[in-house]
Amino acid sequence: MSAPSDPEATLSESGGRRSAATMRDVAALAGVSIKTVSRVVRGERGVSPTLARQVSEAVTMLDYRHNLTASTLRGRGQRTAAIGLVLMDVANPFASVLHRAVEDYAHRRGTLVFPVSSDDDPNRQLQVLNALLSRRVDGLIVMPVGNEHALLLHERRRGTPVECDSRDDRNGDGAA
Repeated sequence: MSAPSDPEATLSESGGRRSAATMRDVAALAGVSIKTVSRVVRGERGVSPTLARQVSEAVTMLDYRHNLTASTLRGRGQRTAAIGLVLMDVANPFASVLHRAVEDYAHRRGTLVFPVSSDDDPNRQLQVLNALLSRRVDGLIVMPVGNEHALLLHERRRGTPVECDSRDDRNGDGAA
């Protein structure tokens, strides 16, 4: 396996950012198939220790980073291992307690949490929900704002897990 001429370089010769290494690049450098690279990167069985080491070395040399979004787009039903958490207002003490609990629970399950704030604005809530859904999060936990929940109902019908915390504790004092 031969190393790239300058593995530390982050800019191309033209001064622009170098494109990220792909599985195809790793496979070519390691002398294996793309499927073998995929199995190693995903931690699947069925790859000999020798080939796994070759792939791991190529990954390191090329500074390869697995593109979870791309692999999710290729396969039906593949999970992103990410959930969206839509809070009314991050300054609300209840929101921070909820955020902490969700983070702890998700972390134990290898899931990333994307926390966002609707700033108690129904239009912003719609924007952040659409942004999270366009990133194909596996589920949503929402402190809903207003009475318009058509998007949440639609997503639930599509099979997206949606949980709503409807406590109206805008002052953060526990009194609803």
